[in-house]
Amino acid sequence: MANIKTETFTATMANAHGRPLTKLEVKEGFAPLPASIEYEVTYDALLDIASVKEVNEYPKDADIVDFVNAKRKANARQKAGTAKLDSLGRIIPTAENDDDLKLKNIFDTLMLMKNKDGSKQYTVAEARATAETVLGLKWSDDGASK
Repeated sequence: MANIKTETFTATMANAHGRPLTKLEVKEGFAPLPASIEYEVTYDALLDIASVKEVNEYPKDADIVDFVNAKRKANARQKAGTAKLDSLGRIIPTAENDDDLKLKNIFDTLMLMKNKDGSKQYTVAEARATAETVLGLKWSDDGASK
């Protein structure tokens, strides 16, 4: 008998069908979709190779070759893209040279902060505004230039 363990986790979805959830139409009588949703996922995880073979899900040699080639292709694509950007003189964004990255670092820290009861200390809007105030900068997606 296959060695199986039922696993459950929570997933988050913000996009579907290539667009944000808030841009999807809903059936009559339903409320508009929120910006993101959480939902529970349950599946049976196979715990060893013998179990994978027993349930006839062990990949064929051709599937393994395809998997390895896809991994190699993605790696080569990433390296070639990096080399091309380097040849065009791109500067890698860092906190020293990118205002949005500076803002994001402060924002991320603020979003991690919790009250004693475990609730978040800042809303997204409050964290964004606080990061701007602390650094004296504006987010570029708000129309400000760097």
